[in-house]
Amino acid sequence: MQPDKFETMSESKNNALLDDIFYHSDVLRNHGHLIGEEPLQSPKTATTLRWNNGKVSVTDGPYAETKEQLGGILVLEARDLNHAIQLISELPGLKAGLGPIEIRPAADADLSEMKRASEQRRGKTEGQLARPKTVTGKEKVRTQYLVSIHHPHDYDPSVESEAMYRDIEALNLEMIAAGVRLFAGGLHPASGAKSLRAQPDGRVLITDGPYLETKEHVGGFWLLEAADLDEALAWGRKAAVACRAPVEVRPFLRPDGSK
Repeated sequence: MQPDKFETMSESKNNALLDDIFYHSDVLRNHGHLIGEEPLQSPKTATTLRWNNGKVSVTDGPYAETKEQLGGILVLEARDLNHAIQLISELPGLKAGLGPIEIRPAADADLSEMKRASEQRRGKTEGQLARPKTVTGKEKVRTQYLVSIHHPHDYDPSVESEAMYRDIEALNLEMIAAGVRLFAGGLHPASGAKSLRAQPDGRVLITDGPYLETKEHVGGFWLLEAADLDEALAWGRKAAVACRAPVEVRPFLRPDGSK
Protein backbone atom coordinates (compact mmCIF):
# COMPACT_ATOMS: atom_id res chain seq x y z
CA MET A 1 0.00 0.00 0.00
CA GLN A 2 1.26 3.49 -0.83
CA PRO A 3 1.78 5.39 2.44
CA ASP A 4 -0.88 8.04 3.23
CA LYS A 5 -2.90 7.35 0.04
CA PHE A 6 -6.02 6.58 2.04
CA GLU A 7 -5.59 9.71 4.17
CA THR A 8 -5.35 11.99 1.11
CA MET A 9 -8.83 11.04 -0.16
CA SER A 10 -11.72 13.46 0.25
CA GLU A 11 -14.09 12.72 3.14
CA SER A 12 -16.90 11.66 0.80
CA LYS A 13 -14.68 9.25 -1.14
CA ASN A 14 -13.15 7.98 2.08
CA ASN A 15 -16.56 7.23 3.60
CA ALA A 16 -17.88 5.61 0.41
CA LEU A 17 -14.83 3.34 0.19
CA LEU A 18 -15.08 2.39 3.87
CA ASP A 19 -18.74 1.47 3.37
CA ASP A 20 -17.81 -0.74 0.40
CA ILE A 21 -14.95 -2.39 2.33
CA PHE A 22 -17.08 -3.14 5.40
CA TYR A 23 -19.95 -4.45 3.26
CA HIS A 24 -17.63 -6.76 1.34
CA SER A 25 -16.05 -7.98 4.57
CA ASP A 26 -19.53 -8.86 5.85
CA VAL A 27 -20.20 -10.84 2.67
CA LEU A 28 -16.93 -12.79 3.02
CA ARG A 29 -17.58 -13.40 6.72
CA ASN A 30 -21.16 -14.55 6.16
CA HIS A 31 -19.97 -17.05 3.55
CA GLY A 32 -17.39 -18.46 5.95
CA HIS A 33 -14.31 -17.21 4.09
CA LEU A 34 -13.09 -14.36 6.31
CA ILE A 35 -11.22 -15.49 9.41
CA GLY A 36 -9.74 -12.14 10.41
CA GLU A 37 -8.87 -8.68 9.10
CA GLU A 38 -6.82 -5.85 10.56
CA PRO A 39 -5.64 -2.48 9.14
CA LEU A 40 -2.20 -1.36 10.25
CA GLN A 41 -1.03 2.04 11.39
CA SER A 42 1.50 3.97 9.29
CA PRO A 43 4.90 2.32 8.63
CA LYS A 44 6.35 5.27 10.57
CA THR A 45 5.06 3.62 13.75
CA ALA A 46 6.94 0.35 13.08
CA THR A 47 9.87 -0.88 15.17
CA THR A 48 12.35 -3.43 13.83
CA LEU A 49 14.24 -5.95 15.98
CA ARG A 50 17.29 -7.86 14.74
CA TRP A 51 19.13 -10.78 16.32
CA ASN A 52 22.87 -10.03 16.06
CA ASN A 53 25.73 -11.80 17.84
CA GLY A 54 23.58 -13.03 20.70
CA LYS A 55 21.83 -9.69 21.26
CA VAL A 56 18.64 -8.02 20.03
CA SER A 57 19.07 -4.59 18.44
CA VAL A 58 16.06 -2.28 18.16
CA THR A 59 15.60 0.42 15.50
CA ASP A 60 12.70 2.72 14.62
CA GLY A 61 10.94 2.32 11.29
CA PRO A 62 9.84 -0.60 9.07
CA TYR A 63 12.14 -3.47 8.27
CA ALA A 64 11.87 -3.15 4.47
CA GLU A 65 12.85 0.30 3.15
CA THR A 66 10.50 0.32 0.15
CA LYS A 67 8.11 2.81 -1.45
CA GLU A 68 5.13 0.71 -0.39
CA GLN A 69 4.53 -1.06 2.90
CA LEU A 70 2.12 -3.60 4.31
CA GLY A 71 -1.12 -1.76 5.05
CA GLY A 72 -3.13 -4.56 6.63
CA ILE A 73 -3.87 -8.27 6.49
CA LEU A 74 -6.78 -10.55 5.62
CA VAL A 75 -6.85 -14.17 6.74
CA LEU A 76 -9.13 -16.09 4.34
CA GLU A 77 -10.20 -19.70 4.00
CA ALA A 78 -10.64 -20.73 0.36
CA ARG A 79 -10.95 -23.97 -1.62
CA ASP A 80 -7.72 -23.36 -3.50
CA LEU A 81 -5.51 -20.57 -4.86
CA ASN A 82 -7.87 -19.80 -7.76
CA HIS A 83 -10.74 -19.40 -5.33
CA ALA A 84 -8.61 -17.09 -3.15
CA ILE A 85 -7.76 -14.99 -6.21
CA GLN A 86 -11.45 -14.78 -7.11
CA LEU A 87 -12.34 -13.57 -3.60
CA ILE A 88 -9.52 -11.01 -3.43
CA SER A 89 -10.25 -9.67 -6.94
CA GLU A 90 -13.55 -8.29 -5.66
CA LEU A 91 -12.06 -6.31 -2.75
CA PRO A 92 -13.14 -2.65 -2.94
CA GLY A 93 -9.76 -1.47 -1.64
CA LEU A 94 -7.97 -3.19 -4.53
CA LYS A 95 -10.33 -1.67 -7.10
CA ALA A 96 -9.94 1.76 -5.49
CA GLY A 97 -6.20 1.64 -6.11
CA LEU A 98 -5.12 1.61 -2.45
CA GLY A 99 -2.34 -0.73 -3.45
CA PRO A 100 -1.54 -4.16 -4.86
CA ILE A 101 -2.42 -7.23 -2.81
CA GLU A 102 -0.19 -10.26 -2.34
CA ILE A 103 -1.76 -13.68 -1.75
CA ARG A 104 0.24 -16.39 -0.06
CA PRO A 105 -0.96 -19.69 1.42
CA ALA A 106 -0.40 -20.44 5.07
CA ALA A 107 2.12 -23.14 5.89
CA ASP A 108 0.34 -26.49 5.72
CA ALA A 109 2.68 -28.38 8.02
CA ASP A 110 0.92 -30.46 10.65
CA LEU A 111 2.37 -29.18 13.91
CA SER A 112 0.36 -31.50 16.16
CA GLU A 113 3.08 -34.17 16.31
CA MET A 114 5.77 -31.54 16.93
CA LYS A 115 3.62 -30.04 19.69
CA ARG A 116 2.99 -33.41 21.37
CA ALA A 117 6.69 -34.27 21.22
CA SER A 118 7.56 -30.86 22.67
CA GLU A 119 5.07 -31.34 25.50
CA GLN A 120 6.56 -34.74 26.32
CA ARG A 121 10.08 -33.31 26.38
CA ARG A 122 8.99 -30.56 28.74
CA GLY A 123 6.90 -32.91 30.87
CA LYS A 124 3.75 -30.88 30.20
CA THR A 125 0.52 -32.32 31.59
CA GLU A 126 -2.62 -32.46 29.50
CA GLY A 127 -5.04 -29.58 29.70
CA GLN A 128 -6.02 -26.37 27.97
CA LEU A 129 -4.22 -23.10 28.56
CA ALA A 130 -6.19 -19.99 29.31
CA ARG A 131 -7.64 -18.27 26.24
CA PRO A 132 -6.73 -14.65 25.55
CA LYS A 133 -9.00 -12.23 27.36
CA THR A 134 -10.70 -9.28 25.69
CA VAL A 135 -10.48 -6.09 27.74
CA THR A 136 -13.86 -4.39 28.16
CA GLY A 137 -15.61 -1.92 30.43
CA LYS A 138 -13.63 0.78 32.18
CA GLU A 139 -10.29 -1.00 31.94
CA LYS A 140 -7.50 0.46 29.84
CA VAL A 141 -7.90 -0.22 26.12
CA ARG A 142 -5.17 -2.54 24.86
CA THR A 143 -3.60 -2.13 21.44
CA GLN A 144 -3.19 -4.94 18.95
CA TYR A 145 0.21 -5.40 17.28
CA LEU A 146 1.51 -7.28 14.27
CA VAL A 147 4.80 -9.05 15.04
CA SER A 148 6.08 -10.20 11.65
CA ILE A 149 9.09 -12.42 10.93
CA HIS A 150 11.24 -11.64 7.88
CA HIS A 151 13.09 -14.33 5.92
CA PRO A 152 15.47 -14.11 2.93
CA HIS A 153 13.78 -14.61 -0.45
CA ASP A 154 15.59 -17.94 -0.86
CA TYR A 155 14.88 -19.11 2.70
CA ASP A 156 14.90 -22.91 3.07
CA PRO A 157 12.62 -24.15 5.91
CA SER A 158 14.61 -27.39 6.07
CA VAL A 159 17.43 -25.52 7.83
CA GLU A 160 15.20 -24.92 10.85
CA SER A 161 16.55 -26.95 13.75
CA GLU A 162 14.66 -28.86 16.41
CA ALA A 163 15.97 -26.33 18.92
CA MET A 164 14.31 -23.52 16.95
CA TYR A 165 11.00 -25.42 16.88
CA ARG A 166 11.22 -25.89 20.64
CA ASP A 167 11.97 -22.22 21.22
CA ILE A 168 9.08 -21.07 19.00
CA GLU A 169 6.68 -23.53 20.61
CA ALA A 170 7.74 -22.39 24.08
CA LEU A 171 7.20 -18.76 23.05
CA ASN A 172 3.73 -19.55 21.69
CA LEU A 173 2.77 -21.25 24.94
CA GLU A 174 4.11 -18.31 26.93
CA MET A 175 2.11 -15.85 24.81
CA ILE A 176 -1.09 -17.88 25.22
CA ALA A 177 -0.59 -18.23 28.98
CA ALA A 178 -0.08 -14.45 29.24
CA GLY A 179 -3.29 -13.84 27.27
CA VAL A 180 -1.62 -11.71 24.59
CA ARG A 181 -1.74 -13.98 21.53
CA LEU A 182 -4.77 -13.56 19.28
CA PHE A 183 -3.52 -15.44 16.20
CA ALA A 184 -0.32 -16.86 14.75
CA GLY A 185 0.56 -18.32 11.39
CA GLY A 186 3.46 -19.30 9.16
CA LEU A 187 3.56 -18.68 5.42
CA HIS A 188 4.76 -20.62 2.40
CA PRO A 189 7.91 -19.22 0.70
CA ALA A 190 7.41 -15.96 -1.20
CA SER A 191 8.07 -17.77 -4.50
CA GLY A 192 4.56 -19.22 -4.22
CA ALA A 193 2.86 -15.82 -3.90
CA LYS A 194 0.43 -14.23 -6.35
CA SER A 195 0.19 -10.44 -6.73
CA LEU A 196 -2.97 -8.61 -7.80
CA ARG A 197 -2.96 -5.08 -9.21
CA ALA A 198 -5.97 -2.98 -10.24
CA GLN A 199 -5.66 -1.52 -13.75
CA PRO A 200 -7.09 1.85 -14.93
CA ASP A 201 -9.72 0.05 -17.02
CA GLY A 202 -11.04 -1.81 -13.97
CA ARG A 203 -9.41 -5.16 -14.74
CA VAL A 204 -7.29 -6.95 -12.12
CA LEU A 205 -3.83 -8.05 -13.27
CA ILE A 206 -2.51 -11.24 -11.64
CA THR A 207 1.21 -12.05 -11.65
CA ASP A 208 3.31 -14.81 -10.12
CA GLY A 209 5.62 -14.01 -7.24
CA PRO A 210 5.59 -11.52 -4.35
CA TYR A 211 4.62 -7.91 -4.89
CA LEU A 212 7.73 -6.41 -3.32
CA GLU A 213 10.98 -7.28 -5.10
CA THR A 214 13.08 -7.27 -1.97
CA LYS A 215 15.71 -9.55 -0.50
CA GLU A 216 13.44 -10.52 2.40
CA HIS A 217 9.75 -11.30 2.81
CA VAL A 218 7.33 -11.96 5.65
CA GLY A 219 7.66 -15.61 6.66
CA GLY A 220 5.07 -15.65 9.44
CA PHE A 221 3.44 -13.47 12.04
CA TRP A 222 1.72 -13.12 15.40
CA LEU A 223 -1.24 -10.90 16.25
CA LEU A 224 -0.76 -9.77 19.83
CA GLU A 225 -2.74 -7.61 22.25
CA ALA A 226 -0.53 -5.61 24.58
CA ALA A 227 -0.87 -2.73 27.03
CA ASP A 228 1.61 -0.58 25.12
CA LEU A 229 4.53 -0.60 22.69
CA ASP A 230 7.05 -1.51 25.39
CA GLU A 231 5.18 -4.71 26.19
CA ALA A 232 4.84 -5.52 22.47
CA LEU A 233 8.58 -4.95 21.99
CA ALA A 234 9.34 -7.31 24.88
CA TRP A 235 7.49 -10.05 22.99
CA GLY A 236 9.18 -8.96 19.76
CA ARG A 237 12.58 -9.46 21.37
CA LYS A 238 11.65 -13.00 22.34
CA ALA A 239 10.37 -13.65 18.81
CA ALA A 240 13.62 -12.44 17.23
CA VAL A 241 15.59 -14.76 19.51
CA ALA A 242 13.33 -17.80 18.99
CA CYS A 243 13.08 -17.41 15.20
CA ARG A 244 16.70 -16.38 14.63
CA ALA A 245 15.38 -13.75 12.22
CA PRO A 246 14.54 -10.03 12.04
CA VAL A 247 11.14 -9.08 13.44
CA GLU A 248 9.00 -5.99 12.82
CA VAL A 249 6.51 -4.78 15.45
CA ARG A 250 3.72 -2.49 14.29
CA PRO A 251 0.39 -1.45 15.85
CA PHE A 252 -2.97 -1.99 14.24
CA LEU A 253 -5.53 0.77 13.95
CA ARG A 254 -8.24 0.60 16.59
CA PRO A 255 -11.83 -0.18 15.52
CA ASP A 256 -12.69 3.54 15.51
CA GLY A 257 -9.67 4.30 13.32
CA SER A 258 -7.69 5.95 16.11
CA LYS A 259 -4.06 5.19 16.94
